[in-house]
Amino acid sequence: MGAETPKQFLELDGVPIVMLSVRRIASCELVTDIIVATRGDGIAKLEEAIRGQKFSQNVRVVKGGDTRQESVAAALKLVAADTELVLVHDAVRPVCEERADRARD
Repeated sequence: MGAETPKQFLELDGVPIVMLSVRRIASCELVTDIIVATRGDGIAKLEEAIRGQKFSQNVRVVKGGDTRQESVAAALKLVAADTELVLVHDAVRPVCEERADRARD
């Protein structure tokens, strides 16, 4: 996007994009744990932003890697062994909709 600030920390209406994504994911009552991978220099800023929220889930921040694949791998290391389903979301795309897909016969 050509900005000095990493995309996930750019603000929309005064809120960092990554927080919009985390809020949306946390709004789903089926989500029990949230792990956010970010660059090492963004960890403190993100942890501070998360502390200011009232999430019912445990939200953790982990140092990501140089690539998305490395960041996902770092986050997956913190997933509990008995976890049945994992959602991987690119936090810089905060506009997602809630849908209930119908079961097909």
